[in-house]
Amino acid sequence: MHDSSVSDPRHLDDTPAPFAVVDIRSVLASRPCRLPNYEAEDRAFGVLAAELAEAPRNMLQKLAETALDLCHADTAGISLLEEHDGVELFRWEGLAGVFAAARNNTMPRNASPCGVCIDENATQLMYLADRCFPALRRDPRFVEILMIPFNYQGRPVGTVWVVTHRVDRKFDREDERLMRTLAAFASAGWQLWRAQEQQKNLPALLLRAHEAERILLASELHDDLAQRLVVLSMEASALLKSSPKSPPEHIREIRDLGKKIGGLADRVHRISHQLHPAILKDLGLESALKEECRSFSQRWGVPVQFKAVDVPRSLPGDIALCLFRVAQESLLNIGKHADAKKVRVRLVRGKADLALFIEDTGDGFDAEHARGKGRLGLISMEERVRLVNGKFKIRSQHGVGTKVEVHVPLPEMAL
Repeated sequence: MHDSSVSDPRHLDDTPAPFAVVDIRSVLASRPCRLPNYEAEDRAFGVLAAELAEAPRNMLQKLAETALDLCHADTAGISLLEEHDGVELFRWEGLAGVFAAARNNTMPRNASPCGVCIDENATQLMYLADRCFPALRRDPRFVEILMIPFNYQGRPVGTVWVVTHRVDRKFDREDERLMRTLAAFASAGWQLWRAQEQQKNLPALLLRAHEAERILLASELHDDLAQRLVVLSMEASALLKSSPKSPPEHIREIRDLGKKIGGLADRVHRISHQLHPAILKDLGLESALKEECRSFSQRWGVPVQFKAVDVPRSLPGDIALCLFRVAQESLLNIGKHADAKKVRVRLVRGKADLALFIEDTGDGFDAEHARGKGRLGLISMEERVRLVNGKFKIRSQHGVGTKVEVHVPLPEMAL
């Protein structure tokens, strides 16, 4: 571990060292953590959101400047993984701070610590990384580097990172939390910029931006608001225990307050799950749909029969997300409008595709009329399916019910 008594980074040990020596991410769990500055965050994220809507590529540079400011770093940047003439390398798309002039410079993948971050698809914290990655040898030295990957369709495509050139500045869990949020912005900005470059149509752009916004909002709800509600619940319980001789009406009020806080915490958790279900990535589409059906029944009081037949455990992220969102939107419509007595959801693997069927015995509606009216839910489902080269059908009859049918071709690896 490093010696914090050394004040000049030039005098620190520069003996070549293996990765195990420069890797210090384990210290994040034990380091003192500075308090969040939510006011500064809100201002910064508001600027990034506006820039994302106007100019996604410019937002990536603005994001590097934001990381520099929020994490009190000396250098900050965004490294994109690219291939040129058959060689993989990282290009600094955004750069701020001490080495800002090096923006758009490149570094071979195997010579950069970002390569480790991409390979492991996880947070990295390194100390004097130039001992293991000689290409980093600069003046001033890279004392600590905190790196977070950002993904596209479940695959890491770049990293957001901050550097300190001082031995008295050490990154902590608050820096990691901030960087994770910024990584979500980076993913959205990269995707929108790429989509514009490839002249993607507007519905595809809006869906991807909306999905990135869902992920960001879910993260904020789970990591910030939910934790604050837990603290409030604990404080209410402590207040109840410390006031045994209070008037009965005060005791009841405190107890009722605790119940309301607990109910609100459950509501926040449910909204966070609806925005971005972590179970989809952790356990797969089948488990995510089963849980969504259970949650729907609990919320609306309508029984759901769920059946999955020979569903691949591993699916491309875009296909899994597409089918999950179609099911989620369909169930929400059933709960709000159908007055159904029962629902059936089936997920079935065919010879070359994966099929999703959602049927209800509700009121039904005129699907063509709804499509002509530009109902956003129906349009978004059709667009999601189109983006994964699938086929979408909806049949509905007044007084009989509705059936949604989706067929998505599977890549050979999932057959």
